Amino acid sequence: MSQPDDFPKKKQSRTITTINRAGLRPYRLHIDIEGQQLRVKLDGHWAFRDSNSFWQRIFDECRANSLNFAVVMFQFSKKMSIQESHALAGRASEIFSGQGIQLAIVDINRCSFASPGFWARAVGNVGFSTFFQDMAEAEAWLDKKVLEFSNKES
Repeated sequence: MSQPDDFPKKKQSRTITTINRAGLRPYRLHIDIEGQQLRVKLDGHWAFRDSNSFWQRIFDECRANSLNFAVVMFQFSKKMSIQESHALAGRASEIFSGQGIQLAIVDINRCSFASPGFWARAVGNVGFSTFFQDMAEAEAWLDKKVLEFSNKES
């Protein structure tokens, strides 16, 4: 399977999976590995009842591939409600807190979440993730985290 044209590329990568869900609320999930990072893009009409399996899949892929860093890009067709956003962020916090995996959360179209500060409040500022509205800033933050981790390992 090839990467979607709008999926940011910067390093040699391999695709893990692409899921296209049709129906009343179609969405596309693309998971890729680039270097030491898992890269996930979710767009379309998200079915919020799937948030448990979504975050668990990301966690499982990180563990299966010995990755400690992931960039998760959201590009929803419409803004999530506060309740939907809170449920999505809360589930991420339950799965990733204390697990040693750093997430860069990116609202690519700047309208998937209610506000930029919402993510940090919803996950409780526990330090496993940072929210961005700019892909370049997210990548720079994650690259810095990877470098810090590499320096600790050596």
